[in-house]
Amino acid sequence: MYELMTKSRKGQLGGATQIAVGLVTLVLIVAVGAIVLGDFQDTQTADSAPHNITGDGLTGLTNMSAQFGTVGTVAIAAVLIALVVGAFVLRR
Repeated sequence: MYELMTKSRKGQLGGATQIAVGLVTLVLIVAVGAIVLGDFQDTQTADSAPHNITGDGLTGLTNMSAQFGTVGTVAIAAVLIALVVGAFVLRR
């Protein structure tokens, strides 16, 4: 493992960029999905099956978007842990 870590010294923060872009992309996709579902639900008859299904979809998107802060915190923690571990492994 030491040989692998010493050979790949280029940009230890490169993973942080990929995580950030992925998280932003996920947030944008969920936001667009919520807009589409909200507009679609407005065109349906209240208390009909399609209206209730799109309402459940919006509730699911809301619950998922509530977790984005936690996902971001875990992603940042993973990058920091990788940096700390990398610093001690490469110190030899």
